Amino acid sequence: MEIAQRSLEWGPVTLRRSRELRFNLQNLPREIWISVFEAMEAPSDLLKVIRTCKFFYSLAVRVLYRDLHWMGPFLYTKNVPFWNRHPSSMALVPTSLTVSISLVGDSTFLRYNPKAGVVEEDGTWKAWPQFSVAQRIPPSKSTYKSVSFYASDAMYNAVTTRISTFKVLRELIFHWSDLPDTLFPTLKLLPRLRRLSIQYCTLPAMQLEPDPSFSELPLTELTLWYNRGDPETVFNSNYVYTLYLCTAKNLHTLRIDWTPVTGRFLSCQNPNAPIAPLAALKDVMIRFPTTKIWPSDSAEDSEHDAFVAFLQGSPGIERFACVNRKMGLRLPETVMPKLTSYSGTMAAVSELLGSRPVEHVELTDRDKRVSDVLFALQRIAGMKPRLQTLCFAVHTWDDEILYALASLFVDLRKIQVKFSAGFVPEQTLLSLGSVFLNKFPLLGTLLIFRTAPYLQPPAMTDQYSEYGTDRISRPAAAQDASPVPVPVDDDEEVKSSLNAWRKPCPLLRQVQLTDGFIWRRAFSGDEWCKRALPPANKIAELY
Repeated sequence: MEIAQRSLEWGPVTLRRSRELRFNLQNLPREIWISVFEAMEAPSDLLKVIRTCKFFYSLAVRVLYRDLHWMGPFLYTKNVPFWNRHPSSMALVPTSLTVSISLVGDSTFLRYNPKAGVVEEDGTWKAWPQFSVAQRIPPSKSTYKSVSFYASDAMYNAVTTRISTFKVLRELIFHWSDLPDTLFPTLKLLPRLRRLSIQYCTLPAMQLEPDPSFSELPLTELTLWYNRGDPETVFNSNYVYTLYLCTAKNLHTLRIDWTPVTGRFLSCQNPNAPIAPLAALKDVMIRFPTTKIWPSDSAEDSEHDAFVAFLQGSPGIERFACVNRKMGLRLPETVMPKLTSYSGTMAAVSELLGSRPVEHVELTDRDKRVSDVLFALQRIAGMKPRLQTLCFAVHTWDDEILYALASLFVDLRKIQVKFSAGFVPEQTLLSLGSVFLNKFPLLGTLLIFRTAPYLQPPAMTDQYSEYGTDRISRPAAAQDASPVPVPVDDDEEVKSSLNAWRKPCPLLRQVQLTDGFIWRRAFSGDEWCKRALPPANKIAELY
């Protein structure tokens, strides 16, 4: 009886004290909470936090909506109510937007397509040719996946109007889209847009002359990959019109497909599209045709070659990447005198290293034999023995690679070796510090890991679907592809090896021995921590 009375006496007191000790979330500065929300890698995790209380919602919703992805008409229509019920100030939140929405056009219905649907802004859609029957979304999953949905004119006008309200947008990506002609006026309404990417898109039909005012756009980074447009001979070619985006006066980074039209435009050799040389460029990535036999004529060996003329007009290039170039580059010594970084094939590397201050080299050849790689390393070391970065791939792992690196290079800060067959022996890992790493006192990053077998990149077919989702022919799985074996997850053993490397390699900060995970430390006395590498959340720009 006494115990029962004592519990009744202390019960209310305990309850009152717990209320007094309850932590007030608003006592912490908002900046701290926002930093916590920004540290969350998965948007789904942040969404769960937002739903816990109104205070978290008021802060974290802005972090969640900084990076938008409208990867289809219905993802946009589901997002419309959010913008309608929130104040206009929310339009100042998004800084990055990825769009994959195709505009319906006349050509879509010139060829009968029973799997085509036209989506309106309210989320309804009409199947062709039964335009009188409207259906409410979402349909069944099987129907949704089998139908190619397009945005109506009214819906895409609403999309571009919504984009134009994002005044602090810094990055805009269009991917796998049939674009409207309202795209280019919309770009002029984004005063802080720095990065623009248009990939695998069908360009809009244009009835306008090329727009020289594109030179006033605030773009600093532009990517134009695999886009379909009119040939150069067509009056008011939309392809040439789009190329005028390259004339933005502050453009420092350019990634573009090299075609005859592109070559004449960028080399200032197109009399119908005169432009000034792109002298502000510092970072250039050129993707050549995959099936081109190089060189195809004698003009490409002369000083009048459009490629050489383009590079001569951009003397400030510091980083150059060359994709799909099967043969060497025949460049005068005066081209790219400030080049410090090269990414490309082994065939072209020797032509660029001679008199240029190159410090970083990435060889993009895949499935090369060890003997080919060793021969290339010897050639590179003969011209640039004091490289700071060296990245390459080999088909099958061989310890001879480490012996070659240790004997040829002494100033490496970063080493990356990928391989698709074999494995690094345990004994090699145990002796890595005493035998190899002591030869690289300045090494800060070491990446040696096995990846999945290499597959050929996607290619544009000659007869691909003009509209819809099948315009890219993607390769089937490699016949000899085998799953990458999952290594034994013995973190303590790996950590012990890393600690043993402290003395021979005191500046080492990052080590990757398996695909998908990396070990990091902040300073010399810090503990090694294993971190999962986040998956790419942007559209791949280079396959």
